Amino acid sequence: MNRFTALALPLALLPVVAHAHVTVSPSESTPGKTETYTFNVPTEGKSPTTAVELEVPPEMTIVSVNGPASGYTLTKSADRIVGIIWSVNIPPGGRQQLALVAKNPTEPSFGVQWKVHQRFADGTSADWVDPPPARPAPRTRILPK
Repeated sequence: MNRFTALALPLALLPVVAHAHVTVSPSESTPGKTETYTFNVPTEGKSPTTAVELEVPPEMTIVSVNGPASGYTLTKSADRIVGIIWSVNIPPGGRQQLALVAKNPTEPSFGVQWKVHQRFADGTSADWVDPPPARPAPRTRILPK
């Protein structure tokens, strides 16, 4: 093995890390708790973010939604909120926090998956939904009390 290969091999084995992505806080909570969840949404590209669409995980119950002055739209199935679309204007290099209050499932869960679709002014989108090659969806672990 030559010197270059010996140096490059460990670097090739390192996982690829995204520089920024949609995250949710808190990333851990407890069963049955009513919790405020905050989504941190960056605009990484050259086009402003104009909308953020959240698919509400089936195990979560939305209690209330906080939104920017530009507003939001709710999608319901029967009496359950199943989707939220926030209208935003997040400039390139900027970020915005969007919040909601939800009741956690009553049972522990390794990872409640919050699927997020980020829409841009140029008509493109970024889908934070898993599995690869999609971007990673934000997750909340529901840990035993």
